[in-house]
Amino acid sequence: NIEFHDKHSILLYMTQDATPYFNLSRHPMNASSRSRSNQGRRAGKSSNFSLLAVIGVIAISAWAYLESTSSINTYIRSDDEAGLSRRSLSEAVGENTSLTSDADASPKEPTQDEDAAEVEPLQKFIIVSQQRSGTRLLTSLLDKHSSIRCGHDDLFLRLHHGPLHKLIEEGTVDEYMDQVHLSMELLPRLLGDNVDGELTDVGFAIMYHQGVTAFHANLFHALKEEGVKIIHLVRKNKLMQYVTMDSHYNSNGTVSGDVDKVLDFLLVTNGETIYVDDLIFAEYGEDGFHTVYYEDLANNEEKEMNRIFDYLNVAHEVVESEFVETHGGKKAREYFAEDDREKVEEAIKESEYEFMLEPDLPGYPGW
Repeated sequence: NIEFHDKHSILLYMTQDATPYFNLSRHPMNASSRSRSNQGRRAGKSSNFSLLAVIGVIAISAWAYLESTSSINTYIRSDDEAGLSRRSLSEAVGENTSLTSDADASPKEPTQDEDAAEVEPLQKFIIVSQQRSGTRLLTSLLDKHSSIRCGHDDLFLRLHHGPLHKLIEEGTVDEYMDQVHLSMELLPRLLGDNVDGELTDVGFAIMYHQGVTAFHANLFHALKEEGVKIIHLVRKNKLMQYVTMDSHYNSNGTVSGDVDKVLDFLLVTNGETIYVDDLIFAEYGEDGFHTVYYEDLANNEEKEMNRIFDYLNVAHEVVESEFVETHGGKKAREYFAEDDREKVEEAIKESEYEFMLEPDLPGYPGW
């Protein structure tokens, strides 16, 4: 079964089970139209034959159109390989073709500039972070640069061919890297490669639980070997990370005041951040990766973005994000129900995370 993706139908591929079925007809018959009575089928044999003939002509026309114009990857899936075999359109039907046929096109010798453009690889980067740490803000800012295309972590989840948790639990780091490269290849086409300048850098974000804490040092070793740059996005105030995350999933905007839940969150997120930072440092060295703190980014976007641009070796540009701060000015205690505030405060004070109640951080309104 050959499954095609053009510029519009690529979104059909972005599903959790990621088994892309794209009918050559954009309006496939539904179940009710296919379920005819026996009497109707007998009475309409000639009509059905004519209908099938018309559908066949449409299918062949669509095949020819997609073969001549599509530059999006084609995925080849066989029952034996259970969807694990992939090859690009150029491998399946030859090199990408233009709107004119090979017979009509006159031979053209590639210029020196064209040769250089073909062999010049894009610089790849990955943003490593935790949930509710400002990844949407950072990825949107990076994607505004004239030479960069950057996607959020949900892009990697949707472009992955199959459930990501299965790849993480049962796959190898090499298989994981295959998915990274595939996502990097598709990302400019999905987000649009019509940047204002020359596209030089492409990347996306992944959360710790989306492979980092499964493959550990092996993942960063593989990324380093492939020349992938790492941006570590960290939120210093784990207490605010907790309230913004928990309130995000509660319709009334409040958070759980369960003391054990709060302290466990602070313990796990703080420990994960230190652990991942150590992993990156061990592979990339002190100057080989870039750490950006969410609080600093929110307080001075231009300064922090220029530091990131320097790390990626791209020109400084003024970029603006469409995302706005939704929790600005609200004190941390206001997220908790009144009956829970005192016990939560006391529990944190008695723990090693007392400093999180009143840290000296830009933009933090206090407990």
